[in-house]
Amino acid sequence: MNSLGILLNEYWILKSKDRNKYYQLKDDIYKYKNFYKNKLGYNLIVTQDVIKLEKLPADPHKWMGIESFETPLDYILLLIVLMFLEDKVNEEQFLLSEVTDYITLHSPNQQSLDWTIYQNRRSFVRVIKFMNKMGMIDTNDGSSEEFYSSYEAEALYENTGVSKYFMRHFFGNIQNYKSIKDFRNDEWIDRQEDLTVVKRNNVYRKLLISPGFYWKSNDSEYLYLKNYRHIIEDDFDKYVNGELHFHRKGCYLVMNEDCNYKGTFPENKNISDIVLLFASELLEQISTGDINVDLDDNIVLNEYEFTQQIERIKDKYSKGWGKSYKEMKIENLVDEILVYMERFEIAQRFEDNIKIYPIIGKITGRYPKSFEL
Repeated sequence: MNSLGILLNEYWILKSKDRNKYYQLKDDIYKYKNFYKNKLGYNLIVTQDVIKLEKLPADPHKWMGIESFETPLDYILLLIVLMFLEDKVNEEQFLLSEVTDYITLHSPNQQSLDWTIYQNRRSFVRVIKFMNKMGMIDTNDGSSEEFYSSYEAEALYENTGVSKYFMRHFFGNIQNYKSIKDFRNDEWIDRQEDLTVVKRNNVYRKLLISPGFYWKSNDSEYLYLKNYRHIIEDDFDKYVNGELHFHRKGCYLVMNEDCNYKGTFPENKNISDIVLLFASELLEQISTGDINVDLDDNIVLNEYEFTQQIERIKDKYSKGWGKSYKEMKIENLVDEILVYMERFEIAQRFEDNIKIYPIIGKITGRYPKSFEL
């Protein structure tokens, strides 16, 4: 994987964790400046401790959150702990109780956080474990997991100094921002880029980050993609080793088999196999006329119909599944599959209906006949 691929694949590269990779990137990442700066509009941060490419999406999606986080409180606590670390110098040690006291004093709306509540302690531990994994803090003694059983538990940590680079750089004063749109438009504040640059950055970002790029005939971003198709195709082939597949209503970036990017579909997981089987069954029913697609090539099923489809593939293919999925109650299986499909923008729930996007036709898979029941 080239240097650009490494930065696209990782949140950041810390010199303390991987010196060889850090110096590899520092030596040749600027060779890719035309792509990450001009085409994607990404900002590159290079310091003596960290190299980070600020990968902003064209549109925010819920799957873009921190995977290990479970509640909004997790994100609130993360921001407060980042504030706490701002006052710490590199390699300065601190106690777990210092962090919890700081959080108590700086809780939103002057509401002190009750550490006697187990769910609050679990949320805090998730944050500390995440920051430890990301290299923002090191554990010198004890364990944050002891905080599960007692809010008086103690542990000793050390500030690594890289937490200051975790948050993206903002061009405006975020205290004046009132909506998500303000944050999305922040990077264009006080910059003289014309609409063509905004359009170009959004097209490249959608192709790179989103599983599918869909359009309508009068869509200005579609027109940009159509007019500069060959240049864009060459860029993705040259820089990320991927191929663009164009269809009537959408375009997909398909990575070559030797690529190993994180978060791409399909994954080496049983649930990924199940979704591939689900896709094959739907396409077969479309070909026989049992299922129809709308004018945008989407499939719309109500919850009962979606559940029936999952029951169908479970009855037919569960011989090849792992024990947990094989024995899972159908309602839990349906929920887990839908959450997974939403993460990759294969499907989305709309009130009582589930819309399945045209990408379903690109990701089919089959088990050998011997796996069928």
